[in-house]
Amino acid sequence: MSPAVRAQNATPAGTVITNVARLNVAAPDGSTAPPIVSNSVSLTLAQLVDVAVTAALASQPVVPDTAVAVAFDVTNTGNADDDFALSVTVDAARATYIGISADGADGAALATPAVRLRAGERRRVHVLLGPVAAGDPLPVRLGAVAQSASGTPGAVRPGAGPNGADLVVGSGGARAEAVTLLGTDAAAATDAATLAKSQSVRAPDGSTRAVPGAVVTYRLVARFTAPALAALVEDAVPPGTRYVAGSLSVDARAVSDADDDDAGRFDGTAIHVALGDVPAAATRTIRFQVTIQ
Repeated sequence: MSPAVRAQNATPAGTVITNVARLNVAAPDGSTAPPIVSNSVSLTLAQLVDVAVTAALASQPVVPDTAVAVAFDVTNTGNADDDFALSVTVDAARATYIGISADGADGAALATPAVRLRAGERRRVHVLLGPVAAGDPLPVRLGAVAQSASGTPGAVRPGAGPNGADLVVGSGGARAEAVTLLGTDAAAATDAATLAKSQSVRAPDGSTRAVPGAVVTYRLVARFTAPALAALVEDAVPPGTRYVAGSLSVDARAVSDADDDDAGRFDGTAIHVALGDVPAAATRTIRFQVTIQ
């Protein structure tokens, strides 16, 4: 499955919230009197049902007459688990709709176009299209509708939520839609990104000679002239050299060699830098070092 992201936890629907107060007063002799306890009040948190859909890219360049996967993020913005039906709108004369994948751009189409999301969970899905014919920018729309309820914002279904709580349709009507424009300019699609590499050498004697013990600094510059998805830079350490531990950086900020939460890692043979989704024109610079053996 595509990676799912859990948003900051909200109080679950159906939770009973109870509150009791105490009043403390001193007795006439100065001693502490037993506290006076108020009555208890409680409420059951209603189930809020809503959804958000966002396009990974507002516009996406594609090469004409090639298949494409268009990424969207679907988020359960309610406070209870729910199922969401998905739908796609695209001009069938320009591109054949294949299906929706919840298992990455290369994944198989879902048998039923729907996803189940926990409260606050975000899931990336891909709309799979056959070859896209050249022409004006092609809109691709993904819609999502909550299956527990949808319609007029604020509409209430008494007792229909967990633990007998009311179910309330959120401000978005528990339905949402987003659009990506596919641009079929072949030159723009193929030249949307470039990667340039340069090197500098510093020998133990301070010269720039390539001798054993010299440190080579590699500089990789990735330039994006259009939005790009899941950008990943990889560079194998050349034979005859050894990677300098801790030398990897992205945009002048150090990243760790470990496979952790930051963008970079070194796997023993190559560096890998996940630049992720690049929403607009941008330049990213990567540096690392090796020592000549």
